[in-house]
Amino acid sequence: MKKIITIISVLLISVMFLYPLKVYAADSGVTLDGYFDDWIDKPSQKLYYWQGAVHTVKWYSDDKDLYLYIKMATVGGQQLNNYTITYSDNNGIQGNLTIQVDRPSKGRISIYNYSMDYRPFSTDGYVVRGSNSDGKTSDQGEFRIPLTIFQKDSKDQMITLNLGFPNLGNQGVAFQVGSTYPYMGVSIGILIVASGFFIYRRKRKIE
Repeated sequence: MKKIITIISVLLISVMFLYPLKVYAADSGVTLDGYFDDWIDKPSQKLYYWQGAVHTVKWYSDDKDLYLYIKMATVGGQQLNNYTITYSDNNGIQGNLTIQVDRPSKGRISIYNYSMDYRPFSTDGYVVRGSNSDGKTSDQGEFRIPLTIFQKDSKDQMITLNLGFPNLGNQGVAFQVGSTYPYMGVSIGILIVASGFFIYRRKRKIE
């Protein structure tokens, strides 16, 4: 009986230590610095607008923020201006965000949700202006949006997020964001308990 209690105690302690384990994406993160070199391997979506304009949106998420990158088309509307982002998720939460872009050749990007607050949610994004006349270069921007805007009561859970960019095209993007650690912790805990029980049963048979 003492052996059983000891085994169960060790397993429970192991689960307690493993439960807060956080799981991050395997690829490298994003640094908002206006150089855009860390967006090369990130997933992307083309947004088709009128006059042959094709814009590009890329995204990356950790357990706190959603990062977005926008590359404007080289023809038919190259400037990144104060545009709208619409959002909705699988929990019924929806709303609009506003991108506010500085005018300098290398300026900052701020994100607002005027239905919630008149203060910006983030101000550390970057915009770099292209020549917008040579057919080769155009504006690029990167910025972050705190996941708390989308998660509300579903904090520490994965949510399916749908984003729309009505100023850039009719296409949208859909992906999952949030933290996976509650599910990963429980899964590891169950695996440890099952393994311990199997070892104990096998040991009893040998004895």
